[in-house]
Amino acid sequence: MKVQELDFFLRGVCAAVSVNTAGAIAVMLGIDIKRRVAYATAGDQRWFLSDWELPNLQARTMSFQGKLYATAVNPADKINVYYICRIDPPQPSAEGNHSLTLQPPRMLVKSPLLVGFGSAHLVECGSELMLAGFTDVSLAHLAVYKVSDLIKGRVVPLTDIGDHAIFFEGHGLCVSAKGFPSISGNSIICRRRSFQMVETGDFNPLLGRRAMQPAFPRIDQYDLGSGTWSPAIDEDVYSDVTPASPYTLAHHIFTCCYRSYWNKGLVVCAAITPDWSLKPNLRIGGDGWM
Repeated sequence: MKVQELDFFLRGVCAAVSVNTAGAIAVMLGIDIKRRVAYATAGDQRWFLSDWELPNLQARTMSFQGKLYATAVNPADKINVYYICRIDPPQPSAEGNHSLTLQPPRMLVKSPLLVGFGSAHLVECGSELMLAGFTDVSLAHLAVYKVSDLIKGRVVPLTDIGDHAIFFEGHGLCVSAKGFPSISGNSIICRRRSFQMVETGDFNPLLGRRAMQPAFPRIDQYDLGSGTWSPAIDEDVYSDVTPASPYTLAHHIFTCCYRSYWNKGLVVCAAITPDWSLKPNLRIGGDGWM
């Protein structure tokens, strides 16, 4: 497998580790690009592959308490319905030959009320598994739900997640604001598309003015209590101004999303072009998000 293909493959792998009552360790690998799950236990000489496929994934597979969770949609539905399913650790085979078998995903949630989640993420927040994402196509509002509530049919968004802050882009990540003064609790921090139009540097003689283009996305934070937005980073990392130190946690988290910057020890910024004149093949994935 080529290096770039391997990098793309590994970005969609999620691992879950479990230990049963007898002390046996089992590992599952959710392979999103193949829509399969590989599994093995301590002592196995090879990996085994599920004989079933994962559903059409809406976001990357999530590991929580030794199990894999996935969000999915079904193109055959006449109305958009949101699904959350769970893959349990492998269990002893019914044949009793000491082999293990992996049961198909178990559907936990089927809800048309989450249809607005154009970008939804499962994230571990405290000791809870939560679903967070935008609720409208304009990307103006965010909501967070406890998966345990959704399983019970209680579709009520949370307005308070305490001192926690959720980051998301390709993956979801939850941190405590207690140790990070630059982060506000009870918030979601993400890249937010701007609908503002800005001038480019190119003059268009047909229009008699400079051409217009959509403004770059911003990194903003959404307060769940008030439903309001504010900048998460003072500088616009997509502009031509290098961010000034000291850097915040948000700077570092979003820098790690860009491997070409992170591998060079640089803070992500459009004004900075990482120099990869040596071993440029190691910059693969540099322009991709989490």
